[in-house]
This record gives sequence, structure tokens and C-alpha cells, in this order.
Amino acid sequence: MYPFRALPDKIICLHQLDKDICVRDLFIKSDKISIIPNGVDINKFKPLSSDVRKKLRDIYNIPVGAIVYIMVGRLWKQKKPMFFLDAAIKIIDMAQCVNPYFLIVGDGELRKDLESECNKKSSYNDLIKFIGW
Repeated sequence: MYPFRALPDKIICLHQLDKDICVRDLFIKSDKISIIPNGVDINKFKPLSSDVRKKLRDIYNIPVGAIVYIMVGRLWKQKKPMFFLDAAIKIIDMAQCVNPYFLIVGDGELRKDLESECNKKSSYNDLIKFIGW
């Protein structure tokens, strides 16, 4: 018996898998759990004007014509930022993609590990930038 089971009126989970874990492993009744999925209101975010895009390319030294890949999120185990970084390094090493550029936006406990991986080769630091929040 888990002492917190009686406390909440509702438990919010982000997806069905979390709800299944609550029911199966924590013995919480299904009717006490609501699922509210993550999401982004795409109406709030519109494409940037060409002037703003140019300014951002200048700030981060991104050449015109570069293909920019971006990861946005907290840099911790659950978000798997090393997966993104490994993919970036493979793309750079294989030289299959012309003008790849990678931005990692966010911060967290894995940032130092990610940056240290980038420091292994100077071309990684040229093409992979950590923006922070």
C-alpha cells in the first residue's frame, strides 16, 4: 500500500504508458488518472521573417545554405540528448550532408558530458553549438 494513493484527487500523466504504470505498479485506480498529452500550439508560433532568420544565422555564425538541425529540451537522460549528438557526429563524420549545422537549445545535468564529447574534434565544435536557455 502506497501512502500517497489516497492524497490526490487526480493524477495527470502525459501518455498512456505512464497511466498503465500507475495502474499496474502503483495500484492507482484508473478513474483517478487523466491523460493530458504534451503539445505545442502551432498557432502561437509562426515562421520567422527572412530578416530575423538572417540575424539568427549571424549571431550563431551559421552559413547561408546550411541545413540546421535543432534539439530543444532539458539535457537529461529521459530526453536522450546523446542520441541527437551521436547522430550529429555521424552526419559530420560521414560528410553525407552538405553544410550540416546543429543547435542544442536547453540545459541540464548532461550538458557537460555532451560538450566534452564535442571537444574531441574541432570540427564538431564548429558545427555543433550549445545555446542554453
